[in-house]
Amino acid sequence: MFRRKGTVAHLQKEQNASLVEDILQETIRVIKPQPTLVKEKVDNLTDYETLARKLDFYPAALLEQQLLNHFAEGNIPLFNYDEVDRYLRDQIKGSAEYWIWRPLRSKDKPDGWHWGPIRRNHNWDHNGSYKDGWAWRPYDKSVPLYILEQVHEIESQFDEGPLFFVSDYAVSNPDPFIMVTALDVKRIVFGMWDEPNFG
Repeated sequence: MFRRKGTVAHLQKEQNASLVEDILQETIRVIKPQPTLVKEKVDNLTDYETLARKLDFYPAALLEQQLLNHFAEGNIPLFNYDEVDRYLRDQIKGSAEYWIWRPLRSKDKPDGWHWGPIRRNHNWDHNGSYKDGWAWRPYDKSVPLYILEQVHEIESQFDEGPLFFVSDYAVSNPDPFIMVTALDVKRIVFGMWDEPNFG
């Protein structure tokens, strides 16, 4: 009898611990990444840009810094990429789905390059990937007006280079994020909205 009661008490403890863990996971799940202002602004980039233009030298590092300067000068906060990745993975936890980056438009499809999937623990991880395929076709949902205005502003400052992507996966309200990148430029996430809309 004593053993049986001990076993039941032990099982109840395990169930309670499991319940607490489930509650914590649900609490963690609803926390969305918060953007922060850019601290990576480089002043006096003009001399470098002028000489680089004369030399027809336009490295990815320069474009990346110009983009970061744009966000800093406009007081546009950016999202930490790792936090965005964790949040989007958490939204699909326990399912067979994965999140991907889809080009905003056809002209944002990179020519001949892709990123991901990554092999982890003998499995392919497609989260955060892009490649030229059906799932990665241009984004087909509405995008809020203020996000499109930001895209237009960025695009008008750069002759070529920046490409825009929207996070997506097969759920009803995907909480999309938008990012800008280019070949050898880090993925800079600059916007997010609660669900697809025209607002």
